[in-house]
Amino acid sequence: MFAANLVLAFLTLAGTVGFAFDRSSCRIPEKFKDHPLFTAPVIGMNFGFGGHRGYYAANMDVPAKMKAAGVNWCVLKIHPCMEKFCSTMVFFDPVYTVGEQETADIVRRFHENGIHVMLQPSLASLDSTSMYWCCPFPYETDSQIEGRHPQYWKPWFESYREVLNVLAEFSERNGVEAFIAGCELHQTVKRPEEWRETLRQLRQRYSGPISYENGGPDTYEWLKDLDFVCLSYYPEAAPMPEGGFVSAEQWNALPDVSREQMSAYLRMHAVTPLDRLYEASGRLPVVLTEAGMTGAHGWCREPWNGMLPHEKGVRLDHREQADYIDAIFEIFCERPYCPGICLWKWDESQPRWFRNLENPSKDGGFTVQGKPAEGILRKWATKAAGGKSVRRDNQN
Repeated sequence: MFAANLVLAFLTLAGTVGFAFDRSSCRIPEKFKDHPLFTAPVIGMNFGFGGHRGYYAANMDVPAKMKAAGVNWCVLKIHPCMEKFCSTMVFFDPVYTVGEQETADIVRRFHENGIHVMLQPSLASLDSTSMYWCCPFPYETDSQIEGRHPQYWKPWFESYREVLNVLAEFSERNGVEAFIAGCELHQTVKRPEEWRETLRQLRQRYSGPISYENGGPDTYEWLKDLDFVCLSYYPEAAPMPEGGFVSAEQWNALPDVSREQMSAYLRMHAVTPLDRLYEASGRLPVVLTEAGMTGAHGWCREPWNGMLPHEKGVRLDHREQADYIDAIFEIFCERPYCPGICLWKWDESQPRWFRNLENPSKDGGFTVQGKPAEGILRKWATKAAGGKSVRRDNQN
């Protein structure tokens, strides 16, 4: 393994559990050597997924609540739209895209509370298809009528770039600290030249570090062209019993998994893919910009899941959620190339069956507010602050 593991080995032998990010082990562009993303641990949270126009204006109290929980970075979502999963035009929708002024206002409020912002366009298809299924265009060389050649990727990237360039200019004007040029667009990542041109245009408009959120620890050709790696990563922390499960009763009967068992399983199965991603990127810093699990029992075995109809009867298990979050902070923040983690997620704007905004103790979703997981977040924020306790003054 790479030389920076010597640092990790020393920390382990010394019995120190905390943040091991080592800038000397990473390839950081010189102009970003003193950037806050690479100079202090990242204790982050995603906010605004699914938020329609007016959502940020109605939630201006969130930055203060995040500050009280110890958050110092926010992945702030904004939804450009497509009419259908296979459309070639990307646009700002008057209903499903938050407004420019309210976004500027909440960025300012985050900054007033000492929280840095990563702006992340998150593509939404108005036919409700998930973003990772968008753009499944046919091969452009597969033409049946002589003399006619289909064009899909070129107009799609041109349209997407127009949207990204507007958001990059917005980010520059409003002091946004980092820009994530999309997330989980699995169908696009094998288009290296289109993405390199996208990054070139963004850098003409935005001076901060730019990334793209990879939907898992897979690699692609243009990974090295980023300023840092963003990763959506939900590794299982316990094995799924053979055959899987199809009913809530079966989920509820699963044995508990201890915090120590989760850590051991993650060390064995989840670290190596991250090491490989780091090496494939040319040793860029790797920030987990999306990670977490729901507050329902058994989901440390499938932490990316937890929203299907048959899961409605699964019992709440906020202890398991807290232990999983504690374990991923421990395991991944030990990596010398990982500045930190941004949890999924602060809010639940979609009316899913597990949502309970009025009583967090009965909420089965990914949120941490009012659950033991919020205490875990605060614990790691205290570690990041060098032991200085994070207060709860702004909590309701």
